[in-house]
Amino acid sequence: MPKIQTGLFEHYAPYKEAVDAGEETGSPCPSVAGPEAVWPHVTPAHVLVEPLEGVPTVEIAFRVAWDKEHTVGARFQDWQFIELNGSVRGQ
Repeated sequence: MPKIQTGLFEHYAPYKEAVDAGEETGSPCPSVAGPEAVWPHVTPAHVLVEPLEGVPTVEIAFRVAWDKEHTVGARFQDWQFIELNGSVRGQ
């Protein structure tokens, strides 16, 4: 899970910077001190299990408090963490 929490924190940082700079006035952005502190602000949304391009894939999508419009997906292929993707539209 360290790679997921690090990826979630990297996804969070630009949102917090935009709020602090007064560029973003949407939903309130929580204060998250570091990667290990993201979990209280993250909720599982769904899990996808299917082959993508012929490779067995598991994707765990999360709703995050700082980005209400999208879910963030942690993707695994052959049981290896591949990426954290923040472009999935929330439902």
